[in-house]
Amino acid sequence: MFITKYVLVFSSLFSFIYVPTQLQPSHSAYSTIDMKREKTLQVRDAQLRLKKLGFYRKPINRVDDDYTRNSIAQFQTIHRLPINGILNQDTRTKLHQLTTAKQGKPTPSTSKMNSQKVQPKKTKTHQLKATNATSEEVRLLAKAVHSEARGEKFSGKVAVSAVILNRTETKGFPRTIKGVIYEPKAFTAVSDGQFALKPSKEAYKAAREALRGVDPTKGATFYFNPEIATSGWMFDEAKKHKTVKIGKHVFFKE
Repeated sequence: MFITKYVLVFSSLFSFIYVPTQLQPSHSAYSTIDMKREKTLQVRDAQLRLKKLGFYRKPINRVDDDYTRNSIAQFQTIHRLPINGILNQDTRTKLHQLTTAKQGKPTPSTSKMNSQKVQPKKTKTHQLKATNATSEEVRLLAKAVHSEARGEKFSGKVAVSAVILNRTETKGFPRTIKGVIYEPKAFTAVSDGQFALKPSKEAYKAAREALRGVDPTKGATFYFNPEIATSGWMFDEAKKHKTVKIGKHVFFKE
C-alpha cells in the first residue's frame, strides 16, 4: 500500500492546487537480505571446495567463523595468494579452478627437465647468499631449523634450511629469509611458539651448510611429515611431483 503525499504547487492563476504524489517503497531491506543470502552461499561453496582439497575438515555450516577463515588462510598460503583469511575474488577463483579443472600430472621427462633446470640455479644463488647473509639471517635460519627439525638427522636439518632458501628465490614467496620464516601459517613451529627455543650448534651448522649451496631436497619448496600432517593438499601434491624423503619429512617442489 502506497503512502500518498500532497504537495502544494502555486499555479500561474495565483491559486493553490493539490497535486498527489506517491512515495516509492524502500528496497534497502530486501537488498540487505539478498546480500546476506549471497554471502552465506559463497561461504558454503568455499567450505565445500576447501573440504574437497583437504583444507576444511569440519561439517559444512555456512558460517564465516574462525575455523573457516583459518582454512582459507592456509589455502592462501599454499597457493601464494595474499594471506588474510578473507574469501575474496582471487581466492574464490583459485578454489574454483582447482576443484573444477582436471589437474594434469607431469610426465617423468618434464619433472626431470624441471629438476635439471632448477638445481644449478639454486646452488649458484645459495653461494651468493653465503657471502651476503648477515649474522641475524643465520640466527633466524638456525632457529627455524631447530624448531622445525631438531629431532631429525643432520641432512634433514640442512634440507629444512634449503627449503627456506629456495622459497626466497621462488615467485610467490617473500624474497628474504625473515619474510619466508614469518609468513603467516607457513611454519608450524613459528605459529605454536617453538620458534622461541634456543637453536643448537648443529642447527647453526646446518644453516651455514645450506647457505653454502648444499641442497639435499633438489630445489624443494614444501615439506611435511606424513605421520602427523592434516592437510590433504600436501598428500595430493606429493603424488603429482617428484619427492625426496629425508628422515620423517617428505620434500617436493610444486
